[in-house]
Amino acid sequence: MKLSNAFSLFAAVVSLVSLATTNGGAVEETALALVVKNEGRKLELECEDDSDFTIVKKGKEVVGCDFVADKPAKRCRKKFDGIKARHVCQNTCRRFSKEKCAIKPASIEGEYSYFNKCGNIFLASITCGDFDGDKDLCLYAEYSLGNIVEEEVAGSEPLDNGGFLVFDEAANKDSVDPNEVCIFSGTFSKSSRVKNGKLLPTPLAVSSACQTRSEDGLIDNFRLVVKADINDDGTLIFDFSQDFGETYTSRASTDCPNAYIGQPVEVDRRALSTDQHHHGRKLILPLLIPLLIAAVPTLMCVLFCELE
Repeated sequence: MKLSNAFSLFAAVVSLVSLATTNGGAVEETALALVVKNEGRKLELECEDDSDFTIVKKGKEVVGCDFVADKPAKRCRKKFDGIKARHVCQNTCRRFSKEKCAIKPASIEGEYSYFNKCGNIFLASITCGDFDGDKDLCLYAEYSLGNIVEEEVAGSEPLDNGGFLVFDEAANKDSVDPNEVCIFSGTFSKSSRVKNGKLLPTPLAVSSACQTRSEDGLIDNFRLVVKADINDDGTLIFDFSQDFGETYTSRASTDCPNAYIGQPVEVDRRALSTDQHHHGRKLILPLLIPLLIAAVPTLMCVLFCELE
């Protein structure tokens, strides 16, 4: 989904507010269709140099770790574009760093779909490096795509395991308006907040639509906090706090064991025709429905939530 210019401005303002605690930034992401990813994540040695790390010197882009390697004793202690050289040039800087080699997961950047214990379906995205050229700054953003209901309503899609899938029209446009859709977003430093197979707690701000459209009554900035376990199969296991990070309760329910598991989806940025654009929601529905059917029992989660 393309976050509108208004959201880009909103995210930039949020990043300035949260910079002191999360060292973050804002990005704009385009997504016109979604494709489910099936492959796992490749593990890499942490003491390898990152070949994607570049530095601009005298108006020219150079391979960052090659530049650091020319004077490692001096440059391994420096930051370039907000990134510590020893974090991305670990092989080059291993003699000058006390950090030990370890196994780390590949980048968690991308889009993920998940449902919560109340049967609400969310699209979450993690993007890094697109704010003021700082490659270490990342933005987490999520919003609800729709929900699962017990009885059929107009425009709903039946699920094989019970219930019906209802998509929010405002959230399934190619440009998502933060004044119409409640968007939670927060920024974080990739080098300091992604550690040992975990995304560490990240506070989330609210868009203006949350004042009237937040189903949980979350209308205050940074009351909602997200963290996640990073799995080798490409999934993220999300957990949330609704009290500024004091307690995390999302994963506590055993009635909905598949809830809050973020399934990776792949953005297809191909241009759509006018007819395809008009029916954009239908491009997404067939791709997300199998995920929900596989995550049984979704209807039980809806019933459980209503009894709480």
